[in-house]
Amino acid sequence: MSITVETISTADPLPPHFNANLPSQRNFSAGSKANLSCDSSGVPRPVITWFKDGQRVPRFSVKQLKGHSILVFDSLRPNDQGRYWCEANSNEGWSKSSSVSLTGTSTKKVQRFYYPHQRNLTKKTPRKNTTP
Repeated sequence: MSITVETISTADPLPPHFNANLPSQRNFSAGSKANLSCDSSGVPRPVITWFKDGQRVPRFSVKQLKGHSILVFDSLRPNDQGRYWCEANSNEGWSKSSSVSLTGTSTKKVQRFYYPHQRNLTKKTPRKNTTP
């Protein structure tokens, strides 16, 4: 008779940390699409939460997959401007990412107006011939 023993290895706990920094500045034009992305690691896998100007961003704007979180903007509006960051939380700790300032740029178009040719409405008076 033989007995087989399986060892299950588990990784040592590791506090959350971010794998890359957010850019410090992102510019956008109104109506454009944009994504902000955070990658976090840790054991156990941390939960990532997005913030804008100190307020939690609603979850319906965020896509998450295994430590990767994407804040999705389908159509940017002026009120989307602000400072964004993400936080990673687990039983082993907490970490805050760098922040990115999202700023709108002007998309005003220069309009050219064409006017119809203006007629000279003043009546020309004939010159008097002064030769004798």
